[in-house]
Amino acid sequence: MGRAEAARKAAVTRARNKERAEQARHELAAVREQTAHSSPVALVRYAAALAAHLPQSPEFLRRFTADEAVAELFGLLVDVAAALHPRRRARWWHPQHVSNLLAAPPPSLRSEEAARAGVALRAARSERARQARANRRRAGWR
Repeated sequence: MGRAEAARKAAVTRARNKERAEQARHELAAVREQTAHSSPVALVRYAAALAAHLPQSPEFLRRFTADEAVAELFGLLVDVAAALHPRRRARWWHPQHVSNLLAAPPPSLRSEEAARAGVALRAARSERARQARANRRRAGWR
């Protein structure tokens, strides 16, 4: 690939990134406009519904798919929502996952007691899997 080809590809990439940034700005403007007229829960639902179709800028994700927003959406405590997080090390919930949960909430999200039971079940399952891995490792070492 020559310099001219590389320069052309770089220009195309810059133009595409600029277009995506502009679309993200429009997305945030729409969300801010909706904020002025809605309750926080309705706003989170709106954001989750939009997330499947709009570019996901970091500001959008931090604001509308953080543990606090999901906890408020489902009426849970923040620590319970964080414990229910499908990917515990991630900084925010995936917007598509949030919109799927809104469409068909599992029993663990319908009440705080059920959520805490789900967290305990997940912890027990994780511990059993950890023990099974350790046992396999020990058996394979011999």
